[in-house]
Amino acid sequence: MKSTRMSILVLAALVAATISCGEDPPVPGTLIVALVTPNVSDGAILLDLAGPGLTTPQSASTSYALFARLQSAAQLRVAVLGDLTGGPLFTVSVPDVRDLSVFSGSVIEIANRTGGLRDGVVGYALEFTSSLSPQAHVTRGLTDPLP
Repeated sequence: MKSTRMSILVLAALVAATISCGEDPPVPGTLIVALVTPNVSDGAILLDLAGPGLTTPQSASTSYALFARLQSAAQLRVAVLGDLTGGPLFTVSVPDVRDLSVFSGSVIEIANRTGGLRDGVVGYALEFTSSLSPQAHVTRGLTDPLP
């Protein structure tokens, strides 16, 4: 009888330790993708975004036209047109917003407001913030590779 009680107590302690050592559950939320630009007259951007569980993006401004294609569950190609300024371009729902470092992006092309392509993308970057923690952000420059 004593050994049965002891076995139950040991088993209960092991179960409690296993539960308390488990990972925290994911925190679904919204990823905000913002443009960092050295120019004041951008009119279009083409970019790739990579990360787990990407879904269809929503424009951050009613004055922007947004076109997107899910290349895979972990890669999204997005074009945003309009009078672009530095700041939020679009939002996308993701399964977990606790670790923004799992998201990366690259600017492929930039055009000015008259439709001419920029000579390059030097000085441009994408900044990622979470709807749950807008003060925490990760900035990805153009040299950051997609995973």
